[in-house]
Amino acid sequence: MKNLSSFLIILICLYLSGCKDSGTQVSGQGSTKYPSRLNNEWEYQTTTTLSYYNKSGGFDSTSEEQPENSIIKIIKTDDSLKNYKGLIKFEIYNKLDPGNKSYDWYLNSDTSFIAIAYYNPAVTQIIQPKRNFAKRYLTLAEIKGMIYSFSPDLRITPKATFGDTVQFYDIPRKVLAYPLSVGNTWVELYYPFYRERYINNYLNIVVEGQQYSCYEIKVNWPNYRTEFNDFISLEGGLIKREIIADSILISTAENPDGIGLGKISTTSTLIRRNF
Repeated sequence: MKNLSSFLIILICLYLSGCKDSGTQVSGQGSTKYPSRLNNEWEYQTTTTLSYYNKSGGFDSTSEEQPENSIIKIIKTDDSLKNYKGLIKFEIYNKLDPGNKSYDWYLNSDTSFIAIAYYNPAVTQIIQPKRNFAKRYLTLAEIKGMIYSFSPDLRITPKATFGDTVQFYDIPRKVLAYPLSVGNTWVELYYPFYRERYINNYLNIVVEGQQYSCYEIKVNWPNYRTEFNDFISLEGGLIKREIIADSILISTAENPDGIGLGKISTTSTLIRRNF
């Protein structure tokens, strides 16, 4: 009986010790939040395929591009803006143009990962989606803005930015709702349009020879023919992003109202992280 009591005491101590470790861990196995330590850095490679529709509904031609890799780095973990404190500040830039940087601020609380503000988003001037036969068409510039921003937030900037001004979301955007669990659904934003996120699956994927256990997070975006698939690991952050947008409006400077419709498919993959 004495040996049994000692064994039970050891088990209880091990259990309590394990709970304590998992509660304080920020990244790695046992994490409960998006990894947000100071100096965490990610590098992503993107391949984009654009197919142009013809009048018969088929594709006339297809082009592919692979822009310079994108870097995202956490440069502050206790920043303050207005009444917000304890913000995580992300720095984002293209390796080809490291002097042109974007910044995003997030609040990583016990219940959610929330986008609060942004500066110099890596997008061109925003054109509002057009309505045609009850469908909304995004422009190529808007889609590329979401693809190449590499913020965990899938953003179409709700309003233009002004010089060196930090812009705040009218309503903070809920990027993740904790705890992450298959089947969970939450509202990401209400304005300038309604969009939900939901966790569709939990699966293993391999990138650069390393296996990650990822939550597959999809988007429910009424009236927009756009599919987002984020694969998020609590160990490594955003591991892969797929964006498939059908019937996007392709425009030029000479024809701002559009020269036709296309379909764009892109896959962005983590190729390096430093933590």
